[in-house]
Amino acid sequence: MPLSYTPGLARVLGALLGICAGLWLLAVSVPAASAPQAATSLRLAIAQSGVVSARPAAPRFALLARSLIESGPPAHGSVTLRNSGPTALYVRLVPASVPRAAASIVQIRIKTPRTLLANTTLAGLRVGQGQALHIRRGAQVHLQLSAQIPPKAGYDSVAGRRFQITLEPLASAHP
Repeated sequence: MPLSYTPGLARVLGALLGICAGLWLLAVSVPAASAPQAATSLRLAIAQSGVVSARPAAPRFALLARSLIESGPPAHGSVTLRNSGPTALYVRLVPASVPRAAASIVQIRIKTPRTLLANTTLAGLRVGQGQALHIRRGAQVHLQLSAQIPPKAGYDSVAGRRFQITLEPLASAHP
């Protein structure tokens, strides 16, 4: 090869090497779609309320979710409510306060062994969505709780955050 081609060939090889290095850096710096997500932590406690007592009661947690992720498995917990009043009551579990970021993202399911009472967001519980639970005088009812973050729920706004929410039993004589 004549010496006159050497500088041109060196430039072409240098340019190709630079392009390959740039593409490699770009591929390495972009996170993969399957990269692990920062998990959200959720703690649900049930407050004591007049004639309705809860076990476990706040400050103990009825549901403790350490790693909720979008489209991930739900976290499960349970609580027992007891009516110590003189008459039968209809009871709803309502959040005392709901952080704005979690209000419409975290999906809560409350059910008895036979009936689904609520399958809604925290904001939905706050406005009374779901069925009221009928507890006879002196009776107790075991509730199963679950929490999850459904797909396409806007997970980025809660990723890596910790939420502690207290549900208050609101009792009335009528549904």
